[in-house]
This record gives sequence, structure tokens and C-alpha cells, in this order.
Amino acid sequence: MGYRSEWQLLIAGPEDKVNEFTKWMEEKKGVTTKQSPYSFSEESVWAAILDVQHKEKEQLDKNTIGIAFGYDSTKCYQPWDRVIDCIFEKAEEEESIEVAYGRLGEDPGDNDFRDTQGRLYVSFVQSLTPPFDNY
Repeated sequence: MGYRSEWQLLIAGPEDKVNEFTKWMEEKKGVTTKQSPYSFSEESVWAAILDVQHKEKEQLDKNTIGIAFGYDSTKCYQPWDRVIDCIFEKAEEEESIEVAYGRLGEDPGDNDFRDTQGRLYVSFVQSLTPPFDNY
């Protein structure tokens, strides 16, 4: 998976179910796991995801709220995919929760897009930034 990736994770559903889901994610963040070969732990991946919530929950319709997480320039090394898989496995257990995820890596073929019900849309806003801090 390229050196750095841009990613977005969307969660939507009834407010009580979204609250339960994000509480479950917070609990997973607190679980210490064995370090991977890249010195990234599952705990650090959960923290990376949860610490970049875009904004407060947004009302999508009368019965549905949504929440978005995402960032650019993230090292998505293992166990990143394992954590995303875990989120999708949990979402499949919760019929009323929808989850969508997109990741763009540096290499053209290094992308990952998935969703549970095909109704959420992952979008990346492009901006021009210099490749080095000293410009």
C-alpha cells in the first residue's frame, strides 16, 4: 500500500445504532495488541481512525445520521486492513448500520473501495500541495 494514503470511512444509521457502533470502535481503540513488523499496533490504527472525525454527526434524513472519518497522508500499513475488515464484519452483524470506506494509495493500483449496502458515497476532495515542506 503506497507510502501514504488518503482515506475516508463513513458510518450511517439510526442515531442509537451509530452511537453504539462508535462506542464499540472506541472500546477497540483501548485494546492493546501485539506490535506488527512495521511497529504499528491495532490500537494505533483505531486511534488514527477515531482521532480524525470530520465533524459532528450529521442528520441525513428523518431516521438516519451519518458520521465521517478521514485523512490524507496516512501510513496504512498492516494491521490497517485488519482493522477495516473488523469494522466491516461488525457492520454486517448490524443490519441497520451502513459503512463505506475508500483509500487511495500513492501507486495507481493501490486503492480499496467497499461499502455494506451500496448507498453511501466516498468522495475525495483534491487540492494542490507542494510535495516537500521546504517549498
